[in-house]
Amino acid sequence: MAILPHALTPRTPPAPGTTPLRVVAHGARSVRGLRRMRNEDAVLLASPLLAVADGVGGHVGGDDASALTVAALRRAVPDGAVRDPEDALLDALDEANAAVRAAARSRRVEGMASTVVAALLTAEGVTVAHAGDSRAYLWHDGRLERLTDDHSLVAVLEAREQITEDEARRHPLRSSILRAIGLDDELRADVDTVPVAPGDVLVLCTDGISDQLTDAEIADVLASTADPDEACDVLVALARETGGDDTTVVVAQLG
Repeated sequence: MAILPHALTPRTPPAPGTTPLRVVAHGARSVRGLRRMRNEDAVLLASPLLAVADGVGGHVGGDDASALTVAALRRAVPDGAVRDPEDALLDALDEANAAVRAAARSRRVEGMASTVVAALLTAEGVTVAHAGDSRAYLWHDGRLERLTDDHSLVAVLEAREQITEDEARRHPLRSSILRAIGLDDELRADVDTVPVAPGDVLVLCTDGISDQLTDAEIADVLASTADPDEACDVLVALARETGGDDTTVVVAQLG
């Protein structure tokens, strides 16, 4: 078993016109944390479109921001049939950004925002768009690949080798998000399309998972748990042993 953060294993892209893979089995969990009265995470399960969003911690309306974000994605990509999946996801996130900014202005609140990671299965593979520190992983041929880079202060510090990965997960400023839906009038989201194969497993999660579990621990669960629903239970249980934040994960097997 290998873990390849920020790197992709070479795979042959699907031939043009190939029928896209679909989700053949999935699990999803979203559990409210111990520190707040409401779960500020949101989940979208509308195969071939999957997403998780996480209201930026400590700000008013985080739960509404995440809900507005997944609703905008659902409206903009209603059935997954789009000409350009990367443009479609970026346009959807721009729509979400505008909706959250408008809601914040109408309520006269500052800082209303949400992270998001969305995945759209297409004939070319899986297109992933994200803003913030919610993550996407791909489990392929016994290896875990992180498909996203966190847009956070601790990620910058880690990239500069000023702190370690373990220190980043426990840093007092780990909730300092540099990009998110609603933070600014202009959204800077990352998007990429990667090839996938039958049997691959896609994982989307909020920082309630990734702050508590290393990539190696996530890989261990996927290696030992074939059922996506059971994998969600195990991941949440492990994360909750040491953390009290909202915890959300989607595990989807492709075929």
